Amino acid sequence: MIKTNKISTKIILAISAIWLPFVIVGVWYDMDQAKKLALNEVLRWGTSSGETVRIALNTLMREGKMDARFNLFNDLSNEISELESIRVIRSPRVNEIFRRVRQENDIPREQENLRIYREEITELLEKLDETEDPDEREDIINDITDISYEINHSEELILKFGQVIPIDPREAAQDEIDHQVLKTGKAAYVVEEDRMRIVAPYKARKAGCSEASGCHFYAKEGDVLGAVNMVFSIQRINQEVLRNMITSITLKVVASIIIFGLIYAAINLIVIRNIDKLTQVMRKITSGDLSAHMTLKRRKSDRGQTGESITSAPDELDYLIDGFTTMAEKLKNDQDELEKLAAYDSLTGLYNRRKFTSSLQEEITRYRNETHALSLLIIDLDHFKNINDTYGHQIGDEALRSISDVVNLHIRRNDIPARYGGEEIAIILPRTNSEEAMILAERIRQAIEEHSIEYEPGKTLCITASIGVATLDSEFMTDNDLIQAADAALYAAKRDGRNRVRASGIDDGHPVNQPIHHQL
Repeated sequence: MIKTNKISTKIILAISAIWLPFVIVGVWYDMDQAKKLALNEVLRWGTSSGETVRIALNTLMREGKMDARFNLFNDLSNEISELESIRVIRSPRVNEIFRRVRQENDIPREQENLRIYREEITELLEKLDETEDPDEREDIINDITDISYEINHSEELILKFGQVIPIDPREAAQDEIDHQVLKTGKAAYVVEEDRMRIVAPYKARKAGCSEASGCHFYAKEGDVLGAVNMVFSIQRINQEVLRNMITSITLKVVASIIIFGLIYAAINLIVIRNIDKLTQVMRKITSGDLSAHMTLKRRKSDRGQTGESITSAPDELDYLIDGFTTMAEKLKNDQDELEKLAAYDSLTGLYNRRKFTSSLQEEITRYRNETHALSLLIIDLDHFKNINDTYGHQIGDEALRSISDVVNLHIRRNDIPARYGGEEIAIILPRTNSEEAMILAERIRQAIEEHSIEYEPGKTLCITASIGVATLDSEFMTDNDLIQAADAALYAAKRDGRNRVRASGIDDGHPVNQPIHHQL
């Protein structure tokens, strides 16, 4: 037993004996609350991530890329180390909606098409019996063949729409929790040692997701369409909380001998404040601000032998913050990649109409600020409908892809090509005056004319193009003005016989190119 003679020492020991249990309990309580707070924020972040996954799935569905959803889940699991697995649970309500859409919309539509097609064939057969002109009979026979193809296609669709829609086993409910979430529409989470499982439902919303205004045609507001099942590893959180508890107890006990109040204030200053900051960052992340992050300032210790200040190594809270920041950054990168994919036309590889509109507005703003030249080309493939009618839409798509490649080969690095609509291609030409635009347009027109497309072994077809050119000046000060001017020039090129270039403001009686007589 330790004997002491000074009353001050006895008081300090007595206070220490009384205070130490409270310190231990207090540290345990603080760490328990910190763990609960971290888990709650993981739950909120996981729920927000589930909503992000739902938005990504809707984007894939609208673009017809639902087969890529499982690759998306694998990429998320590989990129986010704390995310062990993620899968989507498909509600039977979705199949009911799809079945109703097929029964009430798709099948009646195709049946009506069949009725119309058969009436048209009957009329054509009567006309064929009455017609003796060989050319006219050949045209009627071709029309009958085309309509017969459409009849077969509609009959195939009716058979397809009448089949039962299966649920992929990977998207089926697997346990009671999955069924409970789909039934109640309430999120559920389970913590098992070092793993946390979150099952977040997604429901039909009044605007943009239900009734006739959204992607699920007959869904009612509040219908549970499915859920996102995510399993996170919280081993790092548990280990960090445990180490932090031991460290805090040791520091408090040692520091209490010197000054209890200072140590308590320091703990609040160092720990609690940073937890609050971490909470704020997590709230920003769950609200959709994936760029939010937090970095703790490193404490500087005593100077070393060289006289330089030594910065302490990262502690557990640093790792926790860095871990969540890394998760948010990776999720933001995935979101940016999806947005990038949404800017391109899937058929031609060119920019799509939305990207074209925003780029044109940006270039016009730059034009007004820098007063440099700006031109626009609109290219329309001549008689492209004949290609689809004669060779089929697959050959037409291949031809459009091939022509897009030709355009890409003959434009400059800073030019911005986009699929404007159908068989029309628009090219924004920054820092390009009218004369330079005409030269480039003629080069593209000639390249398209000389390009041949092999649609079968040994069989090729050629396409010509009409091009309208417009240059931004005081007369055309908006994007709509510039587009209308290029459209007017394109119309002039088609009116003058196609396979030529016309510019807005140029006398139509003086063509830029000589007429081409051998057109498709």
